[in-house]
Amino acid sequence: MAMTESTADGREIRGEATASALLAAARSVFAERGFRGASVREIARRAGAHPALLRYHFGATASLVEQAGRRAKRAGRDRVVAAGSGDGTLAEKARLAAHAYLDHLESEREFPRLVQRALLDGDDRILRVATDHLRPLLAGLLAAPGRSSLPRPIEELAVSVFGALVAPFLYGPLLSELLGRDVLSADSLARRREHLESLIGAAALLFSIPDPEPPP
Repeated sequence: MAMTESTADGREIRGEATASALLAAARSVFAERGFRGASVREIARRAGAHPALLRYHFGATASLVEQAGRRAKRAGRDRVVAAGSGDGTLAEKARLAAHAYLDHLESEREFPRLVQRALLDGDDRILRVATDHLRPLLAGLLAAPGRSSLPRPIEELAVSVFGALVAPFLYGPLLSELLGRDVLSADSLARRREHLESLIGAAALLFSIPDPEPPP
């Protein structure tokens, strides 16, 4: 019997769903155990799929590692690029970028631990992905006419804001235990947004860094 279009579409949809489940499971296992400690069987088990489907969808394990990182990167890249390349002062763009990146982290909560694991394991595949993910934000901040570099206080502020963004996702269990609340709850993340607004606003007032004038 000939395959109908609906049957083919159904198989394609199921195939995409399986691939997505495998990638999500891979990110979770990689973040917990590192790339060397991850097993195909464990990834497949968490995805509810047969281990052979990993090779069917992704080929070599190296491809799965890179795609796990790139999928997380693509989820937030457009938000961060738009925030960093728009009009406005450095402080305004920093606020937008911080909110955009926090949106990304809320939807891809394992990405910071994935990058941390790559650092610990000395695996540069995910590090390349992370660098490509964050570089557009820096490029956006440098986009104003006449600007060839960021003022040093802004560089330090960028590091401080980045730390304030990723700390709850990297150290969630520890911080939750110390503070007596879930630092990744909706209420806690709303408080984190308010803190970031205050942090960036205070830094802008403290350093009084004007945006450079465009060349005549």
